[in-house]
Amino acid sequence: MKGFGDLYKSEKKANKKSAFSKKQIINQAIKLHKEGNISEATKYYQKIIKQGYDEPTVFSNYGVILKSLGKLKEAEISTRKSIELNPNYAIAHCNLGGILKDIGKLKEAEISTRKSIELNPNYAIAHCNLGGILKDIGKLKEAEISTRKALELNPNSFEAHCNLGNILKDIGKLKEAEISTRKALELNPNCIEAHCNLGNILKDLGKLKEAEISTRTALELNPNYASAYSNLGSILKDIGKLKEAEISTRKALELYPNCIEAHCNLGNILRDRGKLKEAEISTRKALEINPDFDTAHSNLGNILLDFGKLNELLILSKATLKSKSINQGFKSLASLRITITNLLKKDFSNTLFYLQKTHDLMNHEGIISIKNEKDKQSLFAFFKFIDSLYPLLEKEDKNSNSNIVPHFGESHCLSFAHQNLSISTKSIKIQPVLITGGKAWHFANKENNQWKESLTQQIKNHSYSDKVFISFGEIDCRKDEGILNYANKNNKDMTKVCEKTVKGYINYMEKILCPYYSERYYFGVPAPTKQKDYFDDLDIKRIKLIKHYNSILKNEVLSRGFYFLDVYKLTSDDEGVNNNMHMCDDYHLSPKCLSILFENHLCKSLVSTK
Repeated sequence: MKGFGDLYKSEKKANKKSAFSKKQIINQAIKLHKEGNISEATKYYQKIIKQGYDEPTVFSNYGVILKSLGKLKEAEISTRKSIELNPNYAIAHCNLGGILKDIGKLKEAEISTRKSIELNPNYAIAHCNLGGILKDIGKLKEAEISTRKALELNPNSFEAHCNLGNILKDIGKLKEAEISTRKALELNPNCIEAHCNLGNILKDLGKLKEAEISTRTALELNPNYASAYSNLGSILKDIGKLKEAEISTRKALELYPNCIEAHCNLGNILRDRGKLKEAEISTRKALEINPDFDTAHSNLGNILLDFGKLNELLILSKATLKSKSINQGFKSLASLRITITNLLKKDFSNTLFYLQKTHDLMNHEGIISIKNEKDKQSLFAFFKFIDSLYPLLEKEDKNSNSNIVPHFGESHCLSFAHQNLSISTKSIKIQPVLITGGKAWHFANKENNQWKESLTQQIKNHSYSDKVFISFGEIDCRKDEGILNYANKNNKDMTKVCEKTVKGYINYMEKILCPYYSERYYFGVPAPTKQKDYFDDLDIKRIKLIKHYNSILKNEVLSRGFYFLDVYKLTSDDEGVNNNMHMCDDYHLSPKCLSILFENHLCKSLVSTK
């Protein structure tokens, strides 16, 4: 019979064996986890938890595995249990921050990650993660500081270099972003996210071929990477491979049906292909997933403007302005759309109100927070134009019985918005119909596109008159885009490109307008404004181009028996340069010249009908 002392020794030995066994199981679980044997590590962690061992490391590590499996709620529960067992466990607080970030609880994620840093100020991973969270919140400067701190603590962290590249891209420091992302790939050549991010950065830098190569590399490493397919679609769109772009973006949605960026990108691609109805559906799907997704707000606004759905556009744009999540840049663009919409609707008082609001938003970081250079240029150019135009417009309705005549065009159709005119003793009022960014080149193109489709849709809205005004071509004749740019880049004869463009444009217009309007009035292009004291080679070529463009356009229109408004003759001096007598800015006619133009420069044959 054992005495009390023997029983005590036996129990102590059993407890020691149990503790040793527990430690062995935990060590084995961690070893398997480190080796990447997740399925076996999971079994060990579950066994430990089931046996009731309250070990903070186990709950924290198991939370990491659950997160990797997409079981975010379970991961959160497990990690919070780890913190409950050890409130000073910095790694668990950091892990919880990562889980909360993925759930979308960004403020809580920030608090948890900052707690980790408070417990361990030299924890590089926590600083890196905090940078990612702050980026998603929109605190880009703080995100950069936090990520650079991570790199100070661990200069060879490819995750930090990759994250820094993303942050610098959003700030607009594209060259630095490229350097940082390439450093991440130097440290980890198989980092799929870095290849994909580099593709995005190169796209924004205009290095489209390199961007395509980098994104395709990401897909070679992971053929099921939805974001890479979405990004590739966006790159292919910019290259001009629209069919391939659509296929790639639809593949992204096949892999990840709720990918907001892919729905938005697909809407953009479909718009470019002239599939406006499908483009609207796809972009609305992006907003259904995230009602505050700023890019989708902007893209849908463009589509609604293409359709001429002005009331819907006002509702959307006002919602954009009210959103607390959308930045000043997108709000500036929305305010400008409201300004344009009110001008199209003949609401002059609200045109002025939102013109001022746009000005205020632009001054309050509205311009600098726009990342897309084309959007930035468009905002500034349109604002400057309407700001110059508005004071010159006649706002009184002198004849309420006037017949309304639609004026199709890009921004030039706004010059005569709702102005009164007498044609053959009949009083008319001009209704602008905006086809944003439309070029003669777009209508001459054999492929369908957004401008052709927009014109088709808009004609349905404005078939109330037998007369129509048409103003396209000024963008085609600019120094940095259109005919001159294309001819120089492709070593083509400028005059031949010009002739082909004008004839294709008129052929298309006559085909589409003829069933609706018996009288067509085509506006020429203003003479170029002298913007500096001297002319370079491109300026001289542009002067010749505009003269030639107007000459061909005039002959094409008059040979078919329709009306031509000789804007060039009105605005040109003896050298072919703008006389600055009839403009409201460097590009657009003043509404004050409307009667002069029709009285003195309206042609019905090769000889003026003055």
